[in-house]
Amino acid sequence: MTAPAEAEAVVGATHREVQRLQWFLSESPWEHEPINDRRIELLIQAAATAPHGQGALLLDDSGNRKSGHATAYVSRQYIGSRAQIENGIVAVSTAWADERIYYPLHTAPYQSAPTLPEGRADAAFRTKGRLAADLVARARTAGIPFRALVADCFYGPSESPRFIADLDAAGVPYVVAIKPNTPIMTSSGHTLTPARRVVRAGWLSRSHPGRWRPVRRRYRDGHAETWWAIELTMARYGPDRPHRMIVATSDPARGRPHWPKSFTCTGCAAGSSRTANRPSTSWAGPTFRSAPAGPSSATGPWSTWPSASAGCTPPTIPAGTPPRPRTPRRPATRFRHPRPRALPARRPGPNASAGSAPA
Repeated sequence: MTAPAEAEAVVGATHREVQRLQWFLSESPWEHEPINDRRIELLIQAAATAPHGQGALLLDDSGNRKSGHATAYVSRQYIGSRAQIENGIVAVSTAWADERIYYPLHTAPYQSAPTLPEGRADAAFRTKGRLAADLVARARTAGIPFRALVADCFYGPSESPRFIADLDAAGVPYVVAIKPNTPIMTSSGHTLTPARRVVRAGWLSRSHPGRWRPVRRRYRDGHAETWWAIELTMARYGPDRPHRMIVATSDPARGRPHWPKSFTCTGCAAGSSRTANRPSTSWAGPTFRSAPAGPSSATGPWSTWPSASAGCTPPTIPAGTPPRPRTPRRPATRFRHPRPRALPARRPGPNASAGSAPA
């Protein structure tokens, strides 16, 4: 405490300013929410950090390990940073970002159902989707402008349909991921997944791409790559429908044996501008409602995408990488237990006589 108070170490521990700082951090009954609101106000007022309408509102949850059970919100649950179920604390948070800066906005701790007296039926229980909807509303109330909300597949229509319905009802533009094996009901009454739909795109090679279209993507470090994109038309997704679904990849040939972790499905309110200036996942591309085109750094038929994404991001495959050969499977072998064999008869000892019993 002496260094922040500009006092001499050890000797200045009893200094007045040191004691005031110590009391503020450990004993003062201050509330963190008003302080966080004041922090956001200062960020909005400063010219270097003021948010604008071309930025993105990032949404994700994070967890940290924590031993014991006495600390609030601690339970055995999935910890994303560990990619497994462990004892810890999970919180849902939002952040604002553009090409220059990013900073956190609001955070809400998640309390799992087993820690509540009535479980999921408890009045205090809130799903992560419900917490996310509250955080989006808080960002809008605080006056944070953004072009679109960006989230991973957990907050997409395949995992959090009620959250997506809340965004649509509030008119919030969003770019969220959807799993490739998500069943979607078509107009004919059959279910079809985005993964099976992409297979029909007719990709043969770069000279015969079928329905795929090249898109030049420029990364933050200055280098550029040629990616390939396709827009899917199925159910409520399409160019003339409320939502649009676009798949982008650095190499469509790798998509057949190596399917992506997420697709991207989005809805954007009319009047929003769109740009493309960031790399996205290996198989993720933004999709939109109809909206006027904005400035773009990409070239191609869909040069007006935003390509920001959060979470569910497998490593980007460099353009021109040859497809990895598939490893042939070994034939299955059956394990058979050995047949029981009769034990050999014991030979009598040298001192034993036939028919005699031991003494």
